[in-house]
Amino acid sequence: KVKEVRTRMEQAQQQQNSNKLLILVGSPGIGKSTTVKVLASEMKLTLHEWNDSSVSYNASNARLPPRGGTPNTLLSINY
Repeated sequence: KVKEVRTRMEQAQQQQNSNKLLILVGSPGIGKSTTVKVLASEMKLTLHEWNDSSVSYNASNARLPPRGGTPNTLLSINY
């Protein structure tokens, strides 16, 4: 999967004028954000990160508690 993410990021980098969106989904703590951060660093891309730390994870709000990683993270890359 890392190779696939890298390929998508490289394709977006080559098409700088087009708006591309890459959404990684999966269980918390499996490395989605880390993968993008490492690849962006290797590719010398500027990465912006926003975290929704205001979200409360408890039994009363129908959300599963995170098993690692940062909940509700948005990563934006400048190409």
